[in-house]
Amino acid sequence: MTGVATAYNPIGQSCDTFNILSCGQDASLNGGNPFIYECVPTIDEYVYVVGCPCPTCCVTASAGVAYCV
Repeated sequence: MTGVATAYNPIGQSCDTFNILSCGQDASLNGGNPFIYECVPTIDEYVYVVGCPCPTCCVTASAGVAYCV
């Protein structure tokens, strides 16, 4: 299943499903465009990975993969 980012920002929140990439979106990050975030095992926290260049450019695919199109 694929999908475009919705308004969600978990950056800095704790997590327990490691090395899974997902799309997020927040008006205060990346100019309001979506971004990719990941749960990092060494800190048990979601971190910002990369920003996507347009409002509909982030796709979350199956198996914990997200990418900018």
